[in-house]
Amino acid sequence: MPDSTQLCDCAKDPGLCIASMIAPGIVVSQLVQRTTGTGFCSIFTVLVVFQSLAFIFFMAAEEEMVKTWAAAFHAISCKYPTFSDVTGLPNGLPNWMEDSRNDEVKAGQIFPCSTYFDDDGEIAGWYDIEGIVIMILNILGGLCEIATVIAFLVAIIKVRSALRSKNQAGGNGCMDCLCACCCWSCFLSQTARSAGISGKTYSFTAIDAEIGVPLASGTTATKDVPIAAAAVQLS
Repeated sequence: MPDSTQLCDCAKDPGLCIASMIAPGIVVSQLVQRTTGTGFCSIFTVLVVFQSLAFIFFMAAEEEMVKTWAAAFHAISCKYPTFSDVTGLPNGLPNWMEDSRNDEVKAGQIFPCSTYFDDDGEIAGWYDIEGIVIMILNILGGLCEIATVIAFLVAIIKVRSALRSKNQAGGNGCMDCLCACCCWSCFLSQTARSAGISGKTYSFTAIDAEIGVPLASGTTATKDVPIAAAAVQLS
C-alpha cells in the first residue's frame, strides 16, 4: 500500500519538515520507538556518539590545517631571519612583545622560527608529520560520518518495514535508502505522516514524537512521556 501522502507534500505540513531538517536523529529515533515499541535510546545514542566523534575529528583536522597555515609565516623566518624583525620600530617594541615568554619575540621577531620548528629549521619534516596527522583525523571523521549514515539508514528502513507490515507505507528497502539519501527531511516527514503524526501533534520532547491525548481521568496517554524520563524508564 502506498504512503498516505507524497514525498514532496512536506510543504503542506511545515512543522514536521522543519523538525526533520534540524534534528533528523531525534525524529528517526522517535519513529523507531513509535513503530516498534522500543529502540529510542539505542538509536539516538548511536547517532549522537558517531556524529559527535565525526565533528570532533573534523574540527581537529581543521585546527591542524590552520596551524600549518600559520606556521608558514614562521617557516619564512627560518629561511630569512629578518622577515619579521621589527626591532627598528620608532617607538620600540610593543608591550605584548616585551612581555612575551619567547626570547625571540622579546628580541623583535613577530614570527620566530622556534615557535613551530627546531633550531635547525627542519621545515619539511614538520610539514610531513602534520600532513599525516591531518589525513588520519579526516579519515577517522569520515568513518564516523559513514557510521552515522549507516545507523540512520538502518533506523529508517526499520521504521518503514514496520509501517509496510501494517499497510501504512509503500516502497521497499532500496527506495527507502535512495529517498533518505536524496532528501532526508522530506522522507522523514512523509514517514511521520504515514505513522499518524502531523505538525500540530508532533513534539520534540515526546518519546514517540506525538503530544499526549488528554484522557477522561484528567491524565494523558503515555505518548507524551518526556524523552529524559523515558530514557530512565527504558534503561
